[in-house]
Amino acid sequence: VTLDKVNNRLMVAAPGNSRYDIYQLNEEGLAVRSHADYSVGRPLIGRGFAHAPLGTNETNFPGQATFDSVNQRLFVSDSSDLQAQRGARIMVFDLSPESLAGLERNELPETIATLGQPDTDTWDLGVGPAKIGGSGTGLVDEERQLLFFSDGGNSRVLVWDIDPERLETGMDAMAVIGQPDFYSREARTGRGGLIRPSSLAFDPERKQLFVMDGNRVMVFDVSDQSLDRVSGIEAFAVIGQPDFESYEPPRSLRKIHNGPISLDYEYDRLVIGSFTKNRVLMFDVSPAKLEGASDPDAIAVLGQPNFESTDPAISQTRLTMTRVTVDTDRQMAYVPDGYPAGNRINIFDIHPDRMQQTLTPMISQIGHVNPEGETNFLARSANDRITPRGWTQGRDVTVDTVDHRLIMSDNYSHRVMIFKLDRMNRLLDRGASWVFGQKDPASTVLMPGRDATTIKLPLAVEYDESHKRLFVADSWNNRVLV
Repeated sequence: VTLDKVNNRLMVAAPGNSRYDIYQLNEEGLAVRSHADYSVGRPLIGRGFAHAPLGTNETNFPGQATFDSVNQRLFVSDSSDLQAQRGARIMVFDLSPESLAGLERNELPETIATLGQPDTDTWDLGVGPAKIGGSGTGLVDEERQLLFFSDGGNSRVLVWDIDPERLETGMDAMAVIGQPDFYSREARTGRGGLIRPSSLAFDPERKQLFVMDGNRVMVFDVSDQSLDRVSGIEAFAVIGQPDFESYEPPRSLRKIHNGPISLDYEYDRLVIGSFTKNRVLMFDVSPAKLEGASDPDAIAVLGQPNFESTDPAISQTRLTMTRVTVDTDRQMAYVPDGYPAGNRINIFDIHPDRMQQTLTPMISQIGHVNPEGETNFLARSANDRITPRGWTQGRDVTVDTVDHRLIMSDNYSHRVMIFKLDRMNRLLDRGASWVFGQKDPASTVLMPGRDATTIKLPLAVEYDESHKRLFVADSWNNRVLV
C-alpha cells in the first residue's frame, strides 16, 4: 500500500490479480467509493494472476510500491519466482490525474522508465550498480528525489537519484547500504552489514532510514553527507538485538518480529505488520531511545486482544496476515489483510490520544459493504461470491461411497462442504447440503477463538467409511479434527 498525499489517492497491491488498484480518498483519508477507479499492470476487470510478456505496461507479481507525490510517479517492484520466468525489475509509471484521464477504456499506463535492468524486455537477476537480485521494497524521499530499494537477494539497499531530469532506464544507483561496494552480496551482521533486508521506513525530518532485516531493524543516517560515501555506510542503531553482531530470534511475542514496517515520524512510532502473527505492533523509537542496540517491548498492538495472542480472525477489531502503511499527517494506519484473510483494507485512527493499547476498532474499511451500502466488518470473501454452490479454493476431496456423499475442504473459506450423491455416486445437487466450520453453506466468516466447531484454513480431508469418521487437517489451528 502506498499513498498519493497530493491528490488523496490510495494505491493497493493486488498480486493475485497481477496489478495495483487506485482508490480515491476524501480529505479525511477515507475512501470516496468502495471500488477502485484505475489500475496499473492489468485491467480492473479480468482474470487473476497470470504471466505476461515483458514490456512497458503489464506487471506479473507486483510487490510493495512507493509513490512520489511531487512528480506523481509510482515505483513498483515487479517479479516472479517461478523457474520458467524468474526475474525482477522496478517499473516506473506516470500516474498523474491528467495522464490517467487520457487513457481509453481498459488501456493501461505505460512505464516511463525501468530500474534494476538494462531495458524493458529484461529481468535477469544480478548484482552491480544497475542490477537487482530479486523483488524488494521501494521508498521515495520526495524532498531530495531519491529512491531507496531493499535488494534482499543481494543483502543490500540501493539508492537511486530519481530526479525527472536524470531518471532513465538502466541507470546506475548512486549509493549502496549493507555492502562495501556494488558487486559484493555476502550476508553479514555488524553496523555495516545486512542479512535479508525487506521493508523500509523513512523519517524525512531526521533523514533516517529504517531497514527491516529479518530479526532486527537497522537504522541508518542517510543525510547527504552520509550518502556521499557511496558505500560503507554504517547503522547508528539496531532494534530487536542486544548488539550489532547478534541475529537471534525474538525472545517474546512483544518483541520485534520480521514484517512490513512503516513510521509515524510525528510521534516517533515504528509500526510493524505480520503475515504470521496476525497483528500490527507499535514501538517507541524516539531519539532518546534510538541509539546503539536496544530490544524494546511493543507499546501497542492492533488486531489482537493482547500482546500474546496471534489468533487469525476477521472483525472490526481483529486482523489476519497484515501489512501496514501510516499516513503521519492524518494519523491514520492503512492495514490490508488480503488472501486468504479478509480481502480488505482496514483504516485505523492511530493518534495517541484516540487509539487503545489493544483492540483499537477500525474507523472504516475498503472491500466489503452490506446490501444497504454500509461497511461490513465481518465479510471476507473476494467479490462476496461464496455460496452453497460456489467456492474459491477447493484443496482436497474424499468420497463416502456407502452413504453417497462428496466431501471437500474449501481452504480459503475456512469450511468443509458436503454434497449429496446418487446411488452411483454421481452429483445430485451442485449446492452443498451440509457444512463444517460455518453456521450455514452461505457463510465464510473467520471468527476469533479455537473450539470444536472452528475450522481455519483446512487442507487435507480423509473419510473412514468403516467407522463413519471424517479427518480434517485444520492448518491454522495446528491440529487434525475428527
